[in-house]
Amino acid sequence: MKKIKMKLISLVVLLSMCSGGKSTAETPKNTKKEINLSIIKNISKNDLDFFFILKNKRHKSIFINNFNMNGNGLTMHFMTKHKYPFIFYVDPANFMKLENNKKLMWSYNLKNGMFYSFKWYSNFASLQWGVGEYKSKFRSTIHTYIWKVDGKKAITYNFASKFDKKDALNFKIAKLIGVKNPYAFAFIASNNTSKKAEIPDFYSEKSRLKVKFPNGDEFVYKPKKEFKNIELAVGKSKFVKFDILKLLKESNEFSKEDFNYGISELIWEIKLDKNKVQKYTFKLLKTEKPLPKAAKTGKGYQLPIDEVIE
Repeated sequence: MKKIKMKLISLVVLLSMCSGGKSTAETPKNTKKEINLSIIKNISKNDLDFFFILKNKRHKSIFINNFNMNGNGLTMHFMTKHKYPFIFYVDPANFMKLENNKKLMWSYNLKNGMFYSFKWYSNFASLQWGVGEYKSKFRSTIHTYIWKVDGKKAITYNFASKFDKKDALNFKIAKLIGVKNPYAFAFIASNNTSKKAEIPDFYSEKSRLKVKFPNGDEFVYKPKKEFKNIELAVGKSKFVKFDILKLLKESNEFSKEDFNYGISELIWEIKLDKNKVQKYTFKLLKTEKPLPKAAKTGKGYQLPIDEVIE
């Protein structure tokens, strides 16, 4: 009975740590930029292959638990009241040391943690990664969006998120899954204000799609069409789905081969007024050689912070 009680207590601790009770907005300013998290899509045919990178830019070491454990866990937040934590195992005493100017990298297929063991409460969800330092109040979180495409022609979708800003226009980049295409995404705009709103048309000069490749080259999508502002009613959303490779084919300068080994960025730039440009990014990674086995364990693959991953 004691063993069962201990497991239940540990599980409650894990759920509370993964629940996202603290947001990045609460992270102290002096540490927010020093501990950097990245969620990156693996360029593979498997929709659920992701990479997770933690960089320590502080002047001292940090102590964290193994990946997907207490204080270093993934949670899927559905657009209902449901949230689903990914669980490996629980061991509050199992933590590791990350030296300053080093980074940790994990390779993880989401289906290993949850995707075939629970019900989809909605076709749209946010994937959140939260990391807390051992015996410290410091905690950092990051999130990204996932849209499960089921082939049904639904007229409306609920793109609400716990991370939405109140009384504001919200913009999201979502990775499409269920399509077996690492280059399939969607741009989503939602009106959370109390008034009808206008936003720039997708792909226009004020709503640009860019791709920054590992060698620094940048592709800007400029289709030949006339653009008109998009009207957004209160509480409504507009979206555009796209395949990056199909857009590249319209260019004489870029192709699939430009996704060389290393990290690329999908960028969405939105200009709502004359002086301010909002920027949203989604990172992709293509590796030439298989990562060390450690990258698939809770301890991760540790390397110098400036070392390029290829």
